[in-house]
Amino acid sequence: MATTYSNTKIETFNTCQQKYKFQYIEKVSVEKPVGVETFLGNAVHKALEKLYTFKMNGRIQPQEEVLDSYRKYWEGADRDKIKVTRDSLGIDDYIKVGVDALTKYYQLYTPFNDGISLALEKSIDFPLREDNRFRIKAKIDRINRRDDGTIEIIDYKTNAVLPTQQLIDDN
Repeated sequence: MATTYSNTKIETFNTCQQKYKFQYIEKVSVEKPVGVETFLGNAVHKALEKLYTFKMNGRIQPQEEVLDSYRKYWEGADRDKIKVTRDSLGIDDYIKVGVDALTKYYQLYTPFNDGISLALEKSIDFPLREDNRFRIKAKIDRINRRDDGTIEIIDYKTNAVLPTQQLIDDN
């Protein structure tokens, strides 16, 4: 049986080997609340996935529809189970962060003619060795083909701070 790795598994191991052991080897079941930053990222990803699904079908989704879709994602959430770690911020503050980010994104990239989206939220899985003992799993947010034929892999980020080039290279 192949051992499969993902960015999440590797980051968990690098952050806390004991957590990795409990989560992926012993598979200890623990109910854990969803962190608000993770929820924010998922909500933005869902809104962008819908935006580019419309684009792939020949329609540019109006900005207000994108924002409504984003807000509805939060409405479906059980707000009591979303974990907010900063005392100075509430869930509504995080919702606003996403609205602001999506608004800037929409204004920057409209009419979204940077190429043709080939796939959205594409799962990939490939072996690291010929014997298939170790595998890598990942999800690509968007695969795009530019007009010059260049293929781009696009990974949306909702972090408050941009990563350094060194961190990107190391990752």
